[in-house]
Amino acid sequence: MKEKEKDIFEQTTKFNTGIKLYMFQTGSIKTKLKHIKMNQGEEPYEIPVSWFLIKHPEGDVIIDGGMPIEAALDKHKHWGDVIEAYDPVMKVSEWCRDMVKTVNTNPEDVKYVIQTHLHLDHSGAIGHFPNATHITQKLEYDYAYNPDWFSQPAYVKADFDKPNIRWKFLQGRKTDFYDVYGDGVIKIIFTPHLEESMSVTLWSVVTLQTWLKVVFPMRLVFIRKQNCLPFR
Repeated sequence: MKEKEKDIFEQTTKFNTGIKLYMFQTGSIKTKLKHIKMNQGEEPYEIPVSWFLIKHPEGDVIIDGGMPIEAALDKHKHWGDVIEAYDPVMKVSEWCRDMVKTVNTNPEDVKYVIQTHLHLDHSGAIGHFPNATHITQKLEYDYAYNPDWFSQPAYVKADFDKPNIRWKFLQGRKTDFYDVYGDGVIKIIFTPHLEESMSVTLWSVVTLQTWLKVVFPMRLVFIRKQNCLPFR
């Protein structure tokens, strides 16, 4: 346990002060309260779908990517019956591949796409950044192909079952605190959510650029100067 704490609470003086974190939103999902809190009402409930871009000297990093472009082009075809419970509201211009350009990142500049998990509202970046390696848990990747019946609607196989994708699979607790660039700035922790997902820690003096008034990022933790600020 002490070793893990040592991994988490490193001194931050060595970290790059030029790291920038951008927070974006690919629309939202309209649903009802009962689909979020079991059987608790028919009231409308809207979920902002957020994702993140980290600008790093070694190459930019996307965390998830929000909803895929298909949710804006033809949500009925791509999500099918899922939209009866979870209805995506997304503009084509909100797709992550286009949004990165608004902060002077070219798709070719993205070196890693970190997939905390592979749900249909987190998969917008997969396969759309030509130089990127995609990082996820091997357990989550395997589960996405054969989920339990209650999780099946959350996965769209076409989002992640694509040719010519470079994957790097992490191995649960064995690869805990995986350091993406080896400089202590971006680390990945195995934190099972519904299935076998993971969280990301960002260690740095960060410049946070936000384009939203209110967002609810998922499975992301920022740790700085021994203070932990979780978002859920």
